[in-house]
Amino acid sequence: MGNVLPMKFIQQMFVALILSIALGWGVVYHFDAVIVSISLLAAGILLLLVPFAFKQLIKRYSLGKPIIYLFVFSSFLGPGIISFRVGPISLFPYRILLPVAMLAALYYWLFKKEEHSIINRQPVKPVLLFLLGWLCFGFISLLWAESLIDGIKELVFLGLGIFLILLFTTFFNHRKDYTIVLYIWLTALLFIIVLGFWNHFTKQALPVSRMYDAPLYIRGRPTAVFKNENDLASFLALSVFLLLPFLHYSKRWMLKLIAVFMLLSSLYLINLTLSRANLLAVIIGALFWFLFFTTKKEKQYTLYAVAVVGIVGMVLFADRFLILFNDVFQTILSLFQPSQNPSDSNDIRVNLIKNALLFLSNTFGFGIGAGNIEHFINSHAKYSTMGTLNLHNWWIEILVQYGFIAFAGYVITYIWMIVTLLKLFFKSTNNQDRSLSEALCTTIVVFSLASISPSSIMTLNYSWVLWAFAIGYINFRYKNDLKQKPEGAI
Repeated sequence: MGNVLPMKFIQQMFVALILSIALGWGVVYHFDAVIVSISLLAAGILLLLVPFAFKQLIKRYSLGKPIIYLFVFSSFLGPGIISFRVGPISLFPYRILLPVAMLAALYYWLFKKEEHSIINRQPVKPVLLFLLGWLCFGFISLLWAESLIDGIKELVFLGLGIFLILLFTTFFNHRKDYTIVLYIWLTALLFIIVLGFWNHFTKQALPVSRMYDAPLYIRGRPTAVFKNENDLASFLALSVFLLLPFLHYSKRWMLKLIAVFMLLSSLYLINLTLSRANLLAVIIGALFWFLFFTTKKEKQYTLYAVAVVGIVGMVLFADRFLILFNDVFQTILSLFQPSQNPSDSNDIRVNLIKNALLFLSNTFGFGIGAGNIEHFINSHAKYSTMGTLNLHNWWIEILVQYGFIAFAGYVITYIWMIVTLLKLFFKSTNNQDRSLSEALCTTIVVFSLASISPSSIMTLNYSWVLWAFAIGYINFRYKNDLKQKPEGAI
């Protein structure tokens, strides 16, 4: 005799009963949480359905890449230029374009899987899996994080950064794409340089800047579209070496002159910010470039040029030259010298790191939880930080919040990018590939020190654009090599 009720129907009834009990318990005891969960679920379903509705629109007008290019450009500006409030939410171009870019990405990921696979067909699959694994571990760390709200905020920024990397690896599959991204970055750089000079000479700042209502005697420090001068200095230090394709390879003198102007302007503005870490980062980047990316003849010419400029400068502007050299030298030296003043920024940074490592030692190496470092310094600090809560060290921030495993994965990925870009430089057969490999490799090296100047790199979009640029470009070169490899070759 057959079953009176089909097994599938019984399973459905059982699932419905469990969901009903859970929903009833939630409504009675956790009504707010249920409403939030239902709202998030509805928003997620809507986000998945919208690409189907706009499928023909995106397909007909080929809006995918232009949207992503605009999104990348807007990521440099943040809320600095245009920002307005809609209720409790502050809107600016980046936030407006973010859901549009997500819809475009979902369309391609859902309807053009073969051309735009997220992970499976990507040569840099291990890197992407690590990044997604880092994000997943971040959510798991919320189980022991003391500040859940801070953790969720941080994971939103981490998720958006990884989303940006996925955009590059899945959509930018041609050399032209990365050339356009370079021009987008340098266009943003030129705009930010102009704003920086406006800050300095007029002593005015945008409302987003801490200099907007700062005492008059420090308002000359440039911040451009950023909140403080350290964020600007790090951006400029990274951008300096993305000018290399024009400085080192361009045959057009006009482009070279514009690049020289942007280089000198960036160095001048970095000096105005008094960011010691970024001055040192530029010096290390220049030495790295000199050692690995110049020929023997270029090394000789560079040394002769530096010697001539130094001698002429000493003869014509001896006093100013010595004052400038002494200022730069003392600024960099102060990074390594302890002071007797407990409010000195170096001593504060040392105490921040000592506190952070103390927190880590109590977590068995798993970290204190995503986004919780400021909460811990505020609540559990043993060493005085004079009210400073931001760690100001990206590397220690990752280690303390996410633990040894995530930190090791991040460092390995970082070293892999440098080594791979070096290899790609020496394998390059044209100036376009050679110049992009050279610029990205040197900029990634500079990132090691530029990332310890801002309060936190996590919320600075340009740092994620840089990683997306480098990983995406490596991915493109690997794909290109696979296409050119003869069939049956190993």
